[in-house]
Amino acid sequence: MQLRVGQGVRTAQLIGHVGMSGSTTGPHLHWGLRHGGRWIDPAQVLRAMARARQAPKTAPAPRVAGVR
Repeated sequence: MQLRVGQGVRTAQLIGHVGMSGSTTGPHLHWGLRHGGRWIDPAQVLRAMARARQAPKTAPAPRVAGVR
């Protein structure tokens, strides 16, 4: 698996594999996010995504006969 600097990735695209090398204490995957030239804490993004999934969905407005 190899990505280039600046390469975009799609949702659900494989970006790496979990593994161990060197003096790691356990399997892990190190990854990061950069947007607009600034590094972003990926944990904040993942937490925001989880909150969005848990947020109550708003019901669509009821349809009125004869009105589109």
